[in-house]
Amino acid sequence: MKYEVYIYTDICHEYRKIIEMTTESVSLSNPIFDKICNHIANSYPNSCVLWIDKVVNDTLLARYNSKKEMMQEKYPDEFQELELFHGTNEHAIASIVNDGFKSDLNVRSVYGKGNYFAKFASYSKLFMISNREITFMFLCDVLVGKKKLSSQILGACECYVNNLENPDIFAIPEDDAIYPQYVIAFHKNAPS
Repeated sequence: MKYEVYIYTDICHEYRKIIEMTTESVSLSNPIFDKICNHIANSYPNSCVLWIDKVVNDTLLARYNSKKEMMQEKYPDEFQELELFHGTNEHAIASIVNDGFKSDLNVRSVYGKGNYFAKFASYSKLFMISNREITFMFLCDVLVGKKKLSSQILGACECYVNNLENPDIFAIPEDDAIYPQYVIAFHKNAPS
């Protein structure tokens, strides 16, 4: 699949560059397509999913699996592997698919430093930014170990959350604890 990525020069000239990434289209007849759409519809019922691509990146997956083994040993009672959403802009897709998430690029840190993910697509849709009619969201596999509230910044942890009992927002400071499993394209003007 090819995505359009815009590169801006420092004198504000804009040009297009097509970057090819390794993804596989998930067909409408594939049960995974329905499973993802149903997961999205639980919190974002009027969404209009245009297509879903599965990310294929063996390097990122190997780093993720290595981190998973380490976290399972380190946090045997607290370890979880979750499927979480991440709304993004179209310019970040190629970088995330090819190189993974980079927590040092995050400029927002409401709950703590890291990449932000949500249990509900309705929250992540707020961060799908595009100048075109199509917006994008990732569905990611995310490793969660020891959790802390944002007010408990001191000390090591594997993620910051908005609520310890029933978190629905997760800030993951470790880039290798995230695998961008699917890129989901939405029609921008679907009703909320």
